Amino acid sequence: MIHTLFTLITVNRSILEDGNYYVIDNFPFPCFIHNEDGIPISFKTYTEAAIEAAQCQNGYVIAF
Repeated sequence: MIHTLFTLITVNRSILEDGNYYVIDNFPFPCFIHNEDGIPISFKTYTEAAIEAAQCQNGYVIAF
């Protein structure tokens, strides 16, 4: 049985509003990117989150 954690979709980045974006690194297992205290880092813009995700081995940006 396969469980889906989240579904990936393609979006137009120019229409994304400011909000709460998080980065998940899927290597070696899915986990949120967090600070030194273990608290997940929230990004205000998609661009900031995408820059952080690009530094991961297998990073994804998700929005809440």
